[in-house]
Amino acid sequence: MVHSRAVRRGLVSWYIRICRETGRIHDLVDRLLALRRVEEAVEAAEGLGDYALLGVADIFVRHHHGKVAERLVRN
Repeated sequence: MVHSRAVRRGLVSWYIRICRETGRIHDLVDRLLALRRVEEAVEAAEGLGDYALLGVADIFVRHHHGKVAERLVRN
């Protein structure tokens, strides 16, 4: 069981790294929010253009972080 958790953590870390390296911000934000790493998701979303930010805001809303999405869009 411990081995299984370690493997899963490694795969999650790998997936997050690949998303960052390839610019797959939507996938990155979705995974980070699923892992409850909200601040990291916000950091990943900051600096996106208006169109991309709207898509990312929808992901925040889907993960029940509507206030965060609103803050991102307003700034």
